[in-house]
Amino acid sequence: MVDAALRLAENITLLRQRCDKPIPPTPNALSTAVVPSSDGRTLSLSDELAIVNCLSYLSTYSDHPGLVMALCIEERSDHEGLIVAIATNNDAVEDLQKGVYGIVEVLKEQSYILDTQGDYVDTLLETVLERGRERMIGRLGYPNCSTAARLGKALACAVRAVPKMRSTLQPLFELSKEFTRLSGLLEDSLTFGPGDSHVLMSILTITSRIWKNHRKDLESILHPFHPILSKDMDPNTKEVIQYRLRQLAQYKITTTHLLHYARHFPLFRSILVQGIYTPAVDLSSILTNPSIQETGILNRYIHRSKSARSPAVTAAMSALSQHNLVPLQKEIRETVTRRCTKNAYKTHAEIQLLLHYENKNVAFPPRVLKSNKDACYLCDLFIKTHGGYLIPKTHGRVYDLWMFPDVQITDIQFSKAKRKKWAQTIEQFNEAVEELLLQISRRGKRKGSDPRESAVFSLAPSTTCTQRSDVSRHSSSADQTVTRLSTKTKSPSTNEERQMWSELEEELPGESLPDALVSPLTPVSHERKHTQHDLSPSTRSSSPTPILNLRPGVPQTHIFNTNNTCIRLHTTKIHIELSRAQVDFLASSPALSGNSSNIRVDATLLDRQGSIHALEKYKEALADLGDPWSFLESKEGILFSPSGLLIRKRDDLVQIKACVT
Repeated sequence: MVDAALRLAENITLLRQRCDKPIPPTPNALSTAVVPSSDGRTLSLSDELAIVNCLSYLSTYSDHPGLVMALCIEERSDHEGLIVAIATNNDAVEDLQKGVYGIVEVLKEQSYILDTQGDYVDTLLETVLERGRERMIGRLGYPNCSTAARLGKALACAVRAVPKMRSTLQPLFELSKEFTRLSGLLEDSLTFGPGDSHVLMSILTITSRIWKNHRKDLESILHPFHPILSKDMDPNTKEVIQYRLRQLAQYKITTTHLLHYARHFPLFRSILVQGIYTPAVDLSSILTNPSIQETGILNRYIHRSKSARSPAVTAAMSALSQHNLVPLQKEIRETVTRRCTKNAYKTHAEIQLLLHYENKNVAFPPRVLKSNKDACYLCDLFIKTHGGYLIPKTHGRVYDLWMFPDVQITDIQFSKAKRKKWAQTIEQFNEAVEELLLQISRRGKRKGSDPRESAVFSLAPSTTCTQRSDVSRHSSSADQTVTRLSTKTKSPSTNEERQMWSELEEELPGESLPDALVSPLTPVSHERKHTQHDLSPSTRSSSPTPILNLRPGVPQTHIFNTNNTCIRLHTTKIHIELSRAQVDFLASSPALSGNSSNIRVDATLLDRQGSIHALEKYKEALADLGDPWSFLESKEGILFSPSGLLIRKRDDLVQIKACVT
């Protein structure tokens, strides 16, 4: 076991040097879960997921890495109660347990009151406030610009641009005004103390009404590419407003849902809270042992004869661009030793919970493991390798201090069969990490954008670390990702090839946004610029670029004629520019008659069922924008194929098809 732990530690250290975010934030659908959906339980899998989500959100009072908490619920075999098991990355379970106890007591009281008159929403919110006050106040934007002030500014800018908006969205303006008033009162009370609890409770009520009743309006006004606010507010500020409002609104929404479950399930009448902590494997014994049996893939490669090296590993190690790999391995071993000396390696809370229930024989073990942050990449991979539990989402980041739990401690009493299964899981997990490391090493070093890790309120990051084009403009506040389509063709003069997809960082304010987004199909040259007389009438045209804002399951159509230059397609996560020239390539077909034919393009943001079907049937047509450094190519004529072209970024999947009109 210690050998396997050293192997993992060395591989993670090398992996982090090459790529710290192998995948984008990715949700795990219930349909993919390999856990039982009923098997005689009172709670369905979806009920358990909802309850765990709510408990996790209300019970967490800090985003500090040492206080990251995961929890799960076990249904008692007699169907007469629940056991809430919680764990933390560090041994700080006792303090978090106190907060969970308070929430549980309110839920038990609510479970005996079946009518709506005995509503415990305020009581539960007050309990959460006792320990979560500072976190809530931070989400209100204090001491910097408050969330209420930012929302008020956004609405004021929107009214200046479209005056009639005040009358059509009058209820939203009234709620925003009250939000601003309450925020001012809270700010005054913070000057003299911890803040007025009654005011804070009122703010949570107001923000929940704003989000529940006007979410679509806000998403439209605060869309990164909406022209209304592009002159007055940068995209990052727009995102922060929505992000904070959703966080604040979720307190009352989550409280209401959790109390609903307490009223409807007698299980809530008896709830036991159990704290769990399992330390990580201690590597010190093996690091002092000169005859180490199992180490990271780099060390094994160095000490293996050339004839015994596999071609795949050789190709990956060669791609590390380091002539002598011995110094790199020495650096990795020194890093692992230093971390071990500082006792830095930790077992993440989700894995502690998994191990706890591996060591128990219970009738209805938990099916969902939930942290207050989205799970890291390695937790997600380990739990999927194990196959017995579901975690809702991963943020895709690799942490270099991740480590296996120590199963040699006295209270872990595996049966022979379970010990064998655990060893198999460890081996399969190590193999999966090494396969990922080989893939990343072959494609070269790269660093992704930082994801939001908040478990309930994750939004797509607005920045990427990619090369800017000549039309890009730098912004210190935010950079918005815009994806351009470009066909892979050969230039007649240079024989150069261009990539199929590129992602550019831009902030393009004001009404110039559509024009600024149009990039040339060929590299910018230093040839003389055309004058107005050199340009054709279609080139001189100042008509705006058509924009299609895609909604789930609703196809949208655009017809390219001979004068069209490009269109722009938008979802909340995908922003694409598609030109007539690119359509000609992607829709290449004998049915086309040169450039004289009109081409109809249908674009659809697929809903959940449509996405599952398309990914199962047309995987070869997929261009995944989750990794902005990949070279993604699509074959000629793909728009006329049954699949069309599939473009994915995180959980958004767009299908583009074409036909001749």
